[in-house]
Amino acid sequence: MFAFWKKRQGVKITSLEEIADRQGFIGDAELEKAVATLCKAAYARYLRQLLSA
Repeated sequence: MFAFWKKRQGVKITSLEEIADRQGFIGDAELEKAVATLCKAAYARYLRQLLSA
């Protein structure tokens, strides 16, 4: 869905978790908790990429 929105609107969408991580408001442990609550959702895969970066 996000890829469609990005392509159609030309707008990049980011997540609150990504912003919080980049700004130092949350750490890897909190990000891992967010991933665990989302199970196998595409959004969880995206957050896992942040953890491995």
